[in-house]
Amino acid sequence: MYLSTEKQMTSNPLGKYFRRPVIYISLPTNGIFNPEIDQSMINDIGILPMTALDEISLRNPDALLNGDAMISLIRSCVPSIPDPKKLANIDIDALYLAIRYATSGKDIEIEHKCSKCEETNNFSVDINFILNKFPDIHEAPVIEYDDIKIHVRPPTIDSVTKLSLIEMEQNRILKDIKTIIESDTENKEEESAKRFYNSYMKIAQHNIDMMSDCILYVELPDGQKITNSEHLQEFANNMEGKLTAQVNAEIKKLTKKPEDATHMEITCPNCGNVEKTVLEVNPVNFSSAG
Repeated sequence: MYLSTEKQMTSNPLGKYFRRPVIYISLPTNGIFNPEIDQSMINDIGILPMTALDEISLRNPDALLNGDAMISLIRSCVPSIPDPKKLANIDIDALYLAIRYATSGKDIEIEHKCSKCEETNNFSVDINFILNKFPDIHEAPVIEYDDIKIHVRPPTIDSVTKLSLIEMEQNRILKDIKTIIESDTENKEEESAKRFYNSYMKIAQHNIDMMSDCILYVELPDGQKITNSEHLQEFANNMEGKLTAQVNAEIKKLTKKPEDATHMEITCPNCGNVEKTVLEVNPVNFSSAG
């Protein structure tokens, strides 16, 4: 799955000293949701190490929050991907790990403090091991409902980032609600209840919107494929609750991360205590210094 690289093609006489792909990977979705990617190289995507500018961009909190730093990183280190915003979020996760590998080597160092003896120990995890645990998706799931078929895809990084930003905003609103409740404001119960309801409905609506974005098309009994985004959005808004849960369950399966690779047991070499820990793959920690 991971190979050494060939030379980059460039007219610059210094081109042979430019950064080159360190490894080649295939996407978990195998590019089936991204026809804009050259399908002849979908199983052989070259990964470049980060530049100094890439590392600086990952230190920008605003760019990390709105997803710009992540998109910029992939454009820089995986130039064969024409539009990273259209990638499934699970593909993004795999590419982040691959970029980390290309930049700093195959091992991720983990620092863990034992809860029993409080000794701090260092462990390493092989990125190859995690990457090989990602799902291998070759076709879009289909939900059959009455006489139609609903074809779905994983959410994109764009959708997931929007949801994260909305959730952050809602957390701020909840803090404001707490302040109102603790104040001497008149009608504070009514005001706090109204804000909470509006906050909850905003998150719920975005989840419906994200589900709509994850519907590739709906196939009618006569074979007609409905791809119009407005029609799909209206359909999502008017689904019965049971169908919404079923569609979301299938989408969730496509976003499942390899927990058996990132959820691990660590044995303290000092006292023998065994604890469970989760490896968080965070772009903030992707710099070669990190």
